[in-house]
Amino acid sequence: MVIQGRELSAEDIGLIQGLVAEHRDWGRTRLSEELCCRWDWRNARGRIKDMAARTLLLKLERGGHIWLPERRRPSSNGLRNRHAPLVAHATAPIRGALRELRPVAVSVVESGSEDLRLFNCLLGRYHYLGHRNTVGENMRYLVRDRAGRPVGCALFGSVVWKCAARDAWIGWDRGARKANVGLLTNNTRFLVFPWVEVPHLASHLLATLARRVCADWQRKYGHPIYAMETFVDRERPVHLLPGGQLGAAGLDAGAHPQRPGALPPGFGQGRRDQQVLKRSNAMGAKTTREIAEFVCKTGYKDLPSEVVNYSKILALSHLGVNIAGSAMDFGRKVTLYVKGKGGHPEVGVFGAGFRTCVDYAALANGNSAHATELEDDSFPEAMYSCGHWPTVFAMGEKLKLSGRDVIEALVIGYEVAAKLGLAFLTAVGKGRASYAALSAIGNAAAAAKMLRLNVKQTTSALSIAASQATGLRRQGGTGAHLVEAGFTGRNGICAAELAALGYTGSPTILEGKDGFGDMWSDCPEFDLPLGDGYRLMRVGIKKYSSCYGTQRNIDGVLDLIAEHNIAWDDVASIEHGINYTASHSLKYDQPETAEETRFSFAHCSVACFFDKKVFLPSFTTDKARNPRWREARKKVKVTVHPEWPDGYFDCFDSPVTITTKDGKSYTKLCHSARGDPDQRFGTDDVMKKYLDCMDFAGTFSHARVTQIAEMTLGLDKVEDVSALTTFLTFPDQV
Repeated sequence: MVIQGRELSAEDIGLIQGLVAEHRDWGRTRLSEELCCRWDWRNARGRIKDMAARTLLLKLERGGHIWLPERRRPSSNGLRNRHAPLVAHATAPIRGALRELRPVAVSVVESGSEDLRLFNCLLGRYHYLGHRNTVGENMRYLVRDRAGRPVGCALFGSVVWKCAARDAWIGWDRGARKANVGLLTNNTRFLVFPWVEVPHLASHLLATLARRVCADWQRKYGHPIYAMETFVDRERPVHLLPGGQLGAAGLDAGAHPQRPGALPPGFGQGRRDQQVLKRSNAMGAKTTREIAEFVCKTGYKDLPSEVVNYSKILALSHLGVNIAGSAMDFGRKVTLYVKGKGGHPEVGVFGAGFRTCVDYAALANGNSAHATELEDDSFPEAMYSCGHWPTVFAMGEKLKLSGRDVIEALVIGYEVAAKLGLAFLTAVGKGRASYAALSAIGNAAAAAKMLRLNVKQTTSALSIAASQATGLRRQGGTGAHLVEAGFTGRNGICAAELAALGYTGSPTILEGKDGFGDMWSDCPEFDLPLGDGYRLMRVGIKKYSSCYGTQRNIDGVLDLIAEHNIAWDDVASIEHGINYTASHSLKYDQPETAEETRFSFAHCSVACFFDKKVFLPSFTTDKARNPRWREARKKVKVTVHPEWPDGYFDCFDSPVTITTKDGKSYTKLCHSARGDPDQRFGTDDVMKKYLDCMDFAGTFSHARVTQIAEMTLGLDKVEDVSALTTFLTFPDQV
């Protein structure tokens, strides 16, 4: 007998009957909890599945196998028999082209939030199937356009246990289905609101949601999603819904947003799982040469406009960070090193007033940009943009290329590095820094593109870079962690220039036994969906000069301070919850240097109270060693939860709790930071970050700062990028 996905034996039913008979004073809740403990029936996050156990008990009772005690109180499920209350919302027509609404902002709808009330109202009122409540694992999304207007929503939930067509298509037998059905999700509701009449919006929203649902599911429930399915009412043609939009998700099973081509062993039987991969990944690359082919054949014309536009915003953020870092201690140290080497004066060192050879300029600029810890990153692949921009700006200046050439190379190189990062996620558990190692390979791809190398030469460039690709997470909080970003540019350019001279490397270096993937992350095989959802769009923009893992928690502390008017003198303690992986980076309770403060939850928490603005001046060696700060940091506790899933900060939500001396506690569950892809910054937000960085450095006049910003935001119109890099290299501030 199988109930709730569990196969029950006569002994199991006997156990339940014994519990009921022996503990007649127990209610149904206590029985279900005890059953979960006896069976160790838990979800991926370690929480007991008491609701599943409750349903199992009810089904056994309906089948006459057991008799449960009487219900002691009415059901607490308030949504079971009532409709969602009406929430005021605008219904003014929204018409026009899709580009006028983008970029759309996708929000995960959290329990207890105002968005949940709006979500329930809109879905229940306008979807033809209605909506009352959700059960089991689920993910709710609300989508707004760039003006903040709600335009659509979606609900993903658990799939049906048996579906003959699906099981046959994937190639599941009973055992494979039992083992893997929890790794699928069903798009149970999808709605573009009836007053929204924008061609292609529905497909754009579906693609956007498909690219992120896996990581969101991992974060919430501790396991990924490998495929998506839906059911469409054939008697209700989707094109007849108001606004000409889809009324249900038309996704094939097999849409796989996180790691296409990396399905778990036994997920599919026979050849059907291969068909799934081909449908979701028309541009797969399984070898070093196929990656090179993607690099060579992809051009600026192939890049979606949203990718181009976002790249310019990221460029502005990066250049501000680069200049700020050039004025910092660890930025100056590498700049002095590079200046001492001399070199042919072909490329500028930003903010330093001199030129050097192209690879050393990339080394200095990459190090300076990372010195601030304000670089912008994407997760779960843990890739940083500060490891890529210095390469394309340096090569662009040397070769006198256009801004479009720079954008093209940046997007392609980042795509290669980030998709390799997704394929090689297990390297994280080994303490390896993919952001450093894989950026070298991505930079080789970018430099090869700018040198217009052919497929054979580009393959050699990737191979040579692989021999230089390394990075260690333990370096966090030291200068070595910072300069790794410079090494990636130096090594990538070196690899491409050697390949241009006819230097070679193994053409199969990334794949196969003893290849880079095998040695780096025990992954001898991969299938990269290059160009299928560019990972540059998943880059989050940092606003605090500290480790990415602190960003959402700093937001959380600042929010709690503002919401409850908490003063430092009232604080008894502050507690953060993190997983085991994060503890390797956020490891300094009492930092001694400026670099260590950026990897300290204790220091970041205190800065929220002591500084009016948490920015570069908050993270200094003086404040690390200041007795007042040192004493204050003792109030902050970081609890590591080894039972939470491993992985970077997108794999778990981090709770922060402030307890005051009068015994009150205020808690916020930190899901994402402002500036993350689901709360993406626009031009105004990034302009503020850029100006703050430029003010910190004090290197350029206001007129020069403005001129640099205008050229960067119009980078696709710049004919020769050396005009921009010249402005960045030579200070004009008297």
